[in-house]
Amino acid sequence: MLSRDDVFAELGIGPLWRLREDPSATPLAAPDSPLTTWDALTEAVAHCTACKLSATRTQGVLGVGDRHADWLVVGEAPGADEDAQGEPFVGQAGKLLDAMLAAIDLQRGSNVYLTNVLKSRPPGNRDPEPDEIAACRPYLLAQMTYHPAYLLRNLPDKARAWEDLCLARRTFNSLPPES
Repeated sequence: MLSRDDVFAELGIGPLWRLREDPSATPLAAPDSPLTTWDALTEAVAHCTACKLSATRTQGVLGVGDRHADWLVVGEAPGADEDAQGEPFVGQAGKLLDAMLAAIDLQRGSNVYLTNVLKSRPPGNRDPEPDEIAACRPYLLAQMTYHPAYLLRNLPDKARAWEDLCLARRTFNSLPPES
């Protein structure tokens, strides 16, 4: 069973990234990827059959919220409520997350974007399996990653990406070790 830290390490991601909506301003994926716009990404997740979960899900669950957010919340996988509604972090877990965000003066949809590592619900809400994580990896990365070639052409976003990276590193370094 993979821990949350193992999932993030396998994906090669940190906790905080910026998202962009305008494909002419920021690619959502590598230039050779078909996932270059939010519409294309939404369509791809809706019709994805890259892993066995597509056979049992109700719908793909991409994400929800402010696509220009400074805060990204990534869960493991959609649960039954998320699968039914097509939105991550609903039901009791969503209420708890909303309360936690409110406690730090944030709210769903306002400078916060919510998604999951997996875009389909595992049966019985079991933990994601490595092959499922691998199948969904391009979707998650497309939702959050500045492409380095883009940064070379757009210095203001290069500076913001560097600020994000430094903040992520400081945040990570300030966390107590997981027991």
